[in-house]
Amino acid sequence: MERRHLAIAIAFVAVINGIFSPALLLVLALSPVWMPELLPRTGPVMFYASSLLLSALTVMLSGVPAAIYERVRGLKDSDGTSLTIWLGGAVLLTLPALLTAARL
Repeated sequence: MERRHLAIAIAFVAVINGIFSPALLLVLALSPVWMPELLPRTGPVMFYASSLLLSALTVMLSGVPAAIYERVRGLKDSDGTSLTIWLGGAVLLTLPALLTAARL
C-alpha cells in the first residue's frame, strides 16, 4: 500500500473512533473544562468538538509505537512499515468503538 493510502486509512479509522467511541460521553461531560468559551454550547457543536478531540487523540496515541519504531531504526522519515504500525495502533484503539457501532 502506498504511504498516502495508509495515511488516509489512519485518518478514517481515527474519525470512526471519534464518532463511535464509548469515551465520547465522558469527553462530552468534560467539555466545559476543555472547550473554549467562544464556541456555542449547543448539542451539535459539543458533539462535533468532542468527536474531533477523540479523533485527534487517536492519531496522536496510535503514532507513539510508530515513532518508537522509527527512533530505534534511525529513520529520518516515515516509511510504509512505520505507517502500517501506526494504522495497527489506530485500529487497536478503535476496537471498542467498532463494538459500539456494531450494536447500533
